[in-house]
Amino acid sequence: MLEQHLITVIIPVYKVEEYLEKCVQAVCRQTYKNLEILLVDDGSPDRCPEMCDAFALQDDRIRVIHKKNGGLSSARNAALDVARGEYIAFVDSDDTVEADMIESLYRGIQKYNCEIAICNHYVEENERLVMEIPPLDEEKVYTAEQALKLLLGDIYIRNYAWDKLYAGKLFRGIRYPEGRNYEDIATTYLLFDRAEKICQVLEYGYYYEKRDSSISANLTKEKWFHNTGNIVKGMEERYLYFQKMGRRELADRSMVDLEKYMVTFLNLSFILHDKRERKYYRSFLKEHLEEIRQNPQIPEKEKKIAKIYTMKTPVAAAYAEASYLRRENRLFQKMFQAMQRIKQRMRAEQVKFDFSCMQGKQRRIFMFELPCFDNLGDHAIAYAEWKFLQQIEKDHPEIQLIRIEGWDTPAAVRQLKREITPQDMIFCQGGGNLGNLYAFGEAFRRTIFRALPEQFLLVFPQTMYFTPDDAGRKELKKSQKIYNRCRNLTLLARDERSYSLMKDTFTCNLLPAKDIVTMLDETEYAAGRREGSILCLRSDKEAALTAEQKRTLKEMCVRNTGNVLITDTVTLTEISGQDREQVLRKKWETFGKRRIVVTDRLHGMIFSLITATPCVVLGNNHFKVRETYRTLSACSYLRYVETVEEVQGAMKELLADGQIFEKPSFSQDFNRLYRYIEDRMKE
Repeated sequence: MLEQHLITVIIPVYKVEEYLEKCVQAVCRQTYKNLEILLVDDGSPDRCPEMCDAFALQDDRIRVIHKKNGGLSSARNAALDVARGEYIAFVDSDDTVEADMIESLYRGIQKYNCEIAICNHYVEENERLVMEIPPLDEEKVYTAEQALKLLLGDIYIRNYAWDKLYAGKLFRGIRYPEGRNYEDIATTYLLFDRAEKICQVLEYGYYYEKRDSSISANLTKEKWFHNTGNIVKGMEERYLYFQKMGRRELADRSMVDLEKYMVTFLNLSFILHDKRERKYYRSFLKEHLEEIRQNPQIPEKEKKIAKIYTMKTPVAAAYAEASYLRRENRLFQKMFQAMQRIKQRMRAEQVKFDFSCMQGKQRRIFMFELPCFDNLGDHAIAYAEWKFLQQIEKDHPEIQLIRIEGWDTPAAVRQLKREITPQDMIFCQGGGNLGNLYAFGEAFRRTIFRALPEQFLLVFPQTMYFTPDDAGRKELKKSQKIYNRCRNLTLLARDERSYSLMKDTFTCNLLPAKDIVTMLDETEYAAGRREGSILCLRSDKEAALTAEQKRTLKEMCVRNTGNVLITDTVTLTEISGQDREQVLRKKWETFGKRRIVVTDRLHGMIFSLITATPCVVLGNNHFKVRETYRTLSACSYLRYVETVEEVQGAMKELLADGQIFEKPSFSQDFNRLYRYIEDRMKE
């Protein structure tokens, strides 16, 4: 048992009577029991003061502080002044936490001898749980410098006071600035800078409730401008702090977001005719313009905009007005978009590809990859497709294989129109983007098909889905018209439903084929002892599960396996083609080390398949996952369930003792595709 230090949990309370009980109960239910819970009644005009006193009578760990209204910072500071705990945590009174949050954070501090521990959090909005921070597959330990870089980047670590456990000694001489919103920005970096080590644990412990009724959701433009000006103030203090300390890299990193916010607020100050704020923002930009110019982390476009706003008032005002009209006026917006398209085309014309050199080969295969961004499923598809084509290249020395990244598609196509030969073949990335859910994918394919309708064209296995509304039907007609002009097009359907839809819509060649990632065998990661479970759930526009259902699934995983890793096949950060294989293998290793996976992601299911990891599968908000599962139903360690209630039984079946699972082979599908391509090459 870990040594039980006293931990103070500070909960500021103001006009939250609807949510307060749920919050306090969640804190009182913590598995870590040695707590001091400080409820700070910040002069709340509703029933909150009486509720706080009642909670104190029910649990002797609760102390109540009644004070005049002074705001969130004032409430936190009042609690810090009397806190007895060696460690401090904050919980906002309209949020909630997991029962093991404090224990997880404390374990991290003790394990790594840190002064600050950070857990992950969900943003809960309209019954949906959304990840704000990329999920971790392993715990992290940082120096203060390393953690500050992540904090300033505002991706892996956020400025929030909550979702963290702090050593109480860090607050000596540090308090939250009173009378200001967004007080965390002005404080968290100071606490980080005092720490020697900071760790991130794997657990999702905090639920930030984002409500439509919140203050921020109902501010007018003018009120928002004046309230959120504190963001800039905090960022400015942060930048000046690191500049004064001579820490150039951190100062440069601080300036990146500060410059953007300065420009945004300066723009609004012109629109709202706020001369006082305008003077302040322009003065700062003028004073620091040379530093902005020299900052390697600020894009050149942002540097130019900053310079414009430091020019004479009429010039800056005209630019501000134009920027505003661009966003607010539809006609102006259309004109601006047209100009942008012209600029993009001009830039694209300058991009040159070396397509002319055949290297003594007779035929070229062009593989057009869609931009994969942060989706590991898309990256796995691109990786498997390339391996498949490399085998063709190996077996046919007359072939030259060329890969084209998605964003280069328009420029590459224009050049190919002039240089392509009848022997050349074009392949397009598969996935679940044939439809209008992910418009960029369909747009790139249309660009290729319009320009090269006579060429051999093949689209790797796809799910076809156009939404059943006017927008979906309109886009379907566009695709139908363009696809049906292609005389030598082959579409691969990765499920029967998609095959049927394609057959009813298009006149091209059709072939059924499994998702190409299933051709991979990554069972090497399944060697050794497996522990715990993985919960891999989506929170995007395809999500079908509610927040409560996700919590239920987590409890099931803990009950059946002892511990659960919450992860995702979306990383929330862009991944380059060069890093693709490394990132994928790390994720496959994570899957291979676990006893079981529960997922509603298609490639959560397929990553389980290729690592021979038992998996319980739930559907997304249309047929994609369910229909793809049907093509894989011969796999003994995959179970598809329709409801959350069925997950428990499926987990027990798959976790039964003595079961040994082997990855099934789907080589016949890809051998058939290989032969099909070879036959077309002979024509």
